Amino acid sequence: MTGFKNRRFSDRIGGDQNYSPPSKRSVLAFSAAIFCFWASLYVYVPTLAVFAQDRGADLGIIGLIVAAYGLVQFALRIPTGYLADRFGKRSLLIQIGLMGNLVGAVGMTIWNEPWLLVLWRGFHGLGAASFVVIVVYFSAFFPASHATRATSILMAGSTLSQVVISLAGGAIASSFGPETTFLVAALMAGLGMVSMHIAGEGSTVGNRSISLDRFRQVLTIRLLLISGTLAAIGQFVVFGVMQSFFLIYASDLGANSLDLGIITTLGYLSAALAATSAAVFVLRLGERNFVVMGSLASGAVLIVAPLVETVVGVQILAFLLGGTRGMVFPVLMGIALNSVELDERASATGVFQCIYALGMFLGPAVGGVLAESFGLSALFVIMGAVAFIGAVGGILLPKRSGAFDA
Repeated sequence: MTGFKNRRFSDRIGGDQNYSPPSKRSVLAFSAAIFCFWASLYVYVPTLAVFAQDRGADLGIIGLIVAAYGLVQFALRIPTGYLADRFGKRSLLIQIGLMGNLVGAVGMTIWNEPWLLVLWRGFHGLGAASFVVIVVYFSAFFPASHATRATSILMAGSTLSQVVISLAGGAIASSFGPETTFLVAALMAGLGMVSMHIAGEGSTVGNRSISLDRFRQVLTIRLLLISGTLAAIGQFVVFGVMQSFFLIYASDLGANSLDLGIITTLGYLSAALAATSAAVFVLRLGERNFVVMGSLASGAVLIVAPLVETVVGVQILAFLLGGTRGMVFPVLMGIALNSVELDERASATGVFQCIYALGMFLGPAVGGVLAESFGLSALFVIMGAVAFIGAVGGILLPKRSGAFDA
């Protein structure tokens, strides 16, 4: 293990020596593109589950609508990461992802029967698969040894964008109807494609394209697989509850479209705040401690959820649950990046995100079956137990796997 750590540290220091700061134009255009990216994916999320229910979908189909997003990502994220490392066309791959968001949003606007929503949500999974490339593109803005800090900043900024987007989405749906949020998503996807074209390819993070043999070696890195599995458990819980059945639970308690937007917004806001704290304190407290504490807190929030009987109470729970996600997720992503050499980072990110996308698919799919069979209260308790399993798994992480992150 020591030899492995020293080799990786040497690789990252070499990357630091070759580091060149990005241009201001590239940073600004990329930032605009990523805001549009998240807007095209999330502006309709606060009201999607309730909208589908109003269109006649039962809880099982609603679970599939949400799950389709993760299933497509599971299929595409490893190939996307490999292509990015092999050919280096990162801006192009991000633009293709935004095109997927555009097609999905237009489809939701015109053909929004429940089963077709499964299809269009799948197109948004295609778009979200390009997040593999976004992580590596953004990480190249920093010296190579700053992987955990870069991912924490990226997740904090992305989540703050989602805060604004979710609140706006709830307000738009409340004022103009939920179908309008699909149109907004399509518009933002188009603007994102233009912004990403302006940003260009940016700086490279390695000096050689990855071969198939080296790619197969990446697939066997233990730390990468552990961090991806723990992230999958976290996404299983978040997507199995936060983006679907939590909102239906609140709707049953009397929440309107704006209330649902606030619930989603609070979850993203607390995640952004927690991700920021991860960027500041992770080296002092240790990455493993962050993961274990966040997973335990997530389980505790979900187990008490059935006792909450007011919309305000659900909003508080959403804030707490989002914070636990913000503690865990960026740290695990930083561990994944630190487990490989610089020119393997897109492939490693693809593997990491493919594994956690399995949780994004299984969480709502299994959650829909459980909710339909046993009710929402039982679902929350079961998901809380799954989060506790993630805390136990977090003990497998090295205490300070990113100790060289300065």
